Amino acid sequence: MSNNLSPDTIIGPYRVVSQIGAGGMGEVYLAEDSRLHRKVALKILPPEMAANQDRMRRFKQEATAAAALNHPNIAHIYEIGESDGTNFIAMEFVEGVELDPTYWYAHDFLGRAYEQKGRLPEAIAEFQRAVELEKDNAENWANLGHAYALSGKRAEAQRIIDHLKEVSAHSYVAPYNFAVIYAGLGDKDQAFDWLDRAYTDRSGFLAFYFNTDARMDNLRYDPRFGELMRRVGLPQ
Repeated sequence: MSNNLSPDTIIGPYRVVSQIGAGGMGEVYLAEDSRLHRKVALKILPPEMAANQDRMRRFKQEATAAAALNHPNIAHIYEIGESDGTNFIAMEFVEGVELDPTYWYAHDFLGRAYEQKGRLPEAIAEFQRAVELEKDNAENWANLGHAYALSGKRAEAQRIIDHLKEVSAHSYVAPYNFAVIYAGLGDKDQAFDWLDRAYTDRSGFLAFYFNTDARMDNLRYDPRFGELMRRVGLPQ
């Protein structure tokens, strides 16, 4: 279930301007603080997650941990609050910067942003450019395969799986990358099979990305997801 807040929605002292992005842990909106007349990034916890005490605990832990940090590359936390049943974090809004067109990482992150907004043609174009610039990076291929899968281009996604399997015959390919594509295809059994392999490999992807990876959103309510989080030692 999604909040789908429309422009001019009022959340406490904040007026929603537009949506910035969305993922497994909530939606983020550009909003205006009516008290201080400044732009803020407003992170909203989905209602079904707010009803889950464990997820609420994680939400507050995230905000508290971030608020304790002071670094120019980390957005400042202004407030943790609740308004008419809607839980939110208000944080510093940072304007975007121009991307280096020759840096594959920039295209990777832009592609992920497009994908989360549902703009799949643009996401695919960015991931294709990332692959062109860094052909040996399996994660780039996995991102492209996932976007193909979401857009209904299942044959293209399968070709990328086959390509990565060929590469894995002579070079290491993290199992997590296969799981990403299978998750996009909706093949949960294969996705969890490759996630189990990632666990066996002690994959850093599981420790650092799995819990909040929006590409795994369609797996979150499968009992195997929580079980894997328990095995990895992540909070549920």
